[in-house]
Amino acid sequence: MRADHENGKAFYYEGGADGVLLLHGFTATPGTLRPQGEMLRREGYTVSCPMLPGHGTTIGDMLGKSWADWLACAREEYSRLSRKCSRVAVCGLSMGGALAAILAEEYRPAGCVFYSPCIRMKQKYACIAKAAGLFIKVAPGKPAPQDDPYDELGEYNCAYEGTPVSKGYDLWRLTVRARLGMKKIVSPVLILQSELDTTIDRTGARLLYDSVSSEDKKLILLKESRHVCTLGPEREKVNEETSAFLRRIFG
Repeated sequence: MRADHENGKAFYYEGGADGVLLLHGFTATPGTLRPQGEMLRREGYTVSCPMLPGHGTTIGDMLGKSWADWLACAREEYSRLSRKCSRVAVCGLSMGGALAAILAEEYRPAGCVFYSPCIRMKQKYACIAKAAGLFIKVAPGKPAPQDDPYDELGEYNCAYEGTPVSKGYDLWRLTVRARLGMKKIVSPVLILQSELDTTIDRTGARLLYDSVSSEDKKLILLKESRHVCTLGPEREKVNEETSAFLRRIFG
């Protein structure tokens, strides 16, 4: 689905005194978290899911942004939500998980939910992607086979059809920054990692679980899901676990 599709737009739902910040992934959009946002709205939370800079428009726009811009946006939205709500939880998908980890270190939110968090990158040479981007601007995406029976809410998976190569370096920088502060995380943590995930290094979820100082932490492995587990065949389980976690931490 095109990144500029209506389903991928940023959203904000006014609700009660407890707020939830949702953060999407690299080259993706808030659409990948919209079903979670709708569920949280029904449960009475104030919900915000911003569009990270350079996303949801064109790859050309993304080439002009950096990891610092994505982090600044996440910090700003967390602060805005904190001024409206008495307590805030953060939920991040993929790169949004790395952003959520940094916010957890800095602000100590009421709780954090990580969906297939990008804590380690699968691409071993991402640290030189900035230089590689001088020669290859965009790496084309691989379309799914037409006969793929995988159950996914594809109408919400709005994202760029290719990857701006140089931005892989920014994603790598962000994961390094996230790992540096994980031991400082003391908020309750829920991690859901897809076992069929071929986009990121799946061991990052276990590293996050083992590294945080939170006494209240849980790691769930999703056996039938791919990277975007929020839209995949176990989406109801993802929603149920998220809902139960938030109800418990908010009391």
